[in-house]
Amino acid sequence: MRGLLLRQLAELTEMGGMGPLQRLRALWGVLVDAELAQRSRPLSIDGSRLVVGVDNSTVAQELQLSSARLLQVLRKHDDILHLPGIDQVVTRSLPRSTSPPAPVAAESVMPKRAPAPSKRVDDALESVQDPELQARLRRLARTRE
Repeated sequence: MRGLLLRQLAELTEMGGMGPLQRLRALWGVLVDAELAQRSRPLSIDGSRLVVGVDNSTVAQELQLSSARLLQVLRKHDDILHLPGIDQVVTRSLPRSTSPPAPVAAESVMPKRAPAPSKRVDDALESVQDPELQARLRRLARTRE
């Protein structure tokens, strides 16, 4: 299935007149697993070395450990990719501005509202005469709930 998809995508990229690096970039998501594809991208072909940009050192290590398998995939599909004899994969850190954005948790965007103090706390605070102290104790009670 992957081979058929690669061939169809390659036909599209060849029709667009893409060079080897542009074709590799276009097919990167099919050649490597989805997680790696989101966190890396081919930057250049330097002689026999493929230079891949990564967004952190963990991805760099993962790519280095799986470079033999990646080279095998590139060789297997050389008829589609038309890459010059790549025999080494080198990683480079991507600048922060070009790194894929990290997912943002909803909690970090919208802070949670503090719950209203319980009835028991309200009853206890009624006996406090100082309004400033009462407000501080109410805030403290909210953080403890």
